[in-house]
Amino acid sequence: MSAELPYVSAIWRYPVKSMAGESLELARLDADGMRGDRIWAVRDEELDAIADARRNARLLGLTARYTRPISAADPVPPVEITLPDGRTFRSTDADAHELAAEILGRPATLHARRPAGDQAYYRRPAPEDGDWQTWLEQLFGVETGAELPDLGALPPVLWESQTLPGTHFDAFPLMAVTDRTLESLRKLSPGSDADVRRFRPNLVISVPEEVEGDFPELAWVGREVQIGTAVLRIESACPRCVMISHPVPLADLPADRALLRTVHAKTGHNVGVYASVVRPGVLGLDDAVAVR
Repeated sequence: MSAELPYVSAIWRYPVKSMAGESLELARLDADGMRGDRIWAVRDEELDAIADARRNARLLGLTARYTRPISAADPVPPVEITLPDGRTFRSTDADAHELAAEILGRPATLHARRPAGDQAYYRRPAPEDGDWQTWLEQLFGVETGAELPDLGALPPVLWESQTLPGTHFDAFPLMAVTDRTLESLRKLSPGSDADVRRFRPNLVISVPEEVEGDFPELAWVGREVQIGTAVLRIESACPRCVMISHPVPLADLPADRALLRTVHAKTGHNVGVYASVVRPGVLGLDDAVAVR
């Protein structure tokens, strides 16, 4: 760890999209993101789309783990999911889809990610009334007619696909946030708990005092950073939706609309940054973050 450079203070991986993450000490980054991150997802068969906690907050109350180590030779190991009542099931169980439906309270299935060309699997359903403006206002939790986040830097394919095709990522393979940003949010919304688990980053980066700004990672957009043997490109700020206002039972965090309103009003809707992998490699806790 360098006292003069930002450094990695936490690493998070999420075996199943929208379920609780697991803390790691070391992570391998491949061209398509952190190995093992969001390999699995629940699919809402009634909606005919990949499910997430924006619409199905109960997903945040479940945990998931791989049943065997993940590797290049075994990139999609089965997962074991623990329900809020303590029951567990595995993706290999005969009743896995039935239990996935119990999770959502509607017809559902459990799947590993599929090839990018499977358009039917990744499709984003249009609003029934065709009103994308209202759909976006509900997604981001803003008042009717209020300013929406700038989504121009996100991949255009996301207007047609629920996640980045070939993955279960909302926009880019990685998301990072600094400890300074979380501290700033606590000051701006003193009645809220800006716990890192609300924001679901892959990397938490601690910055030294001499780094300027309340949200310093936003200044890295468009630049590359080296961490361990990996090199990332910071692609865009991360627009925040209603998901950060949902309760997170496993972290004992209540619903918090005040935090969401603060993010919309004080940070331009953004918390943290999205990144892609320029050079695969390995990174670990305390590794320096060199911004190029």
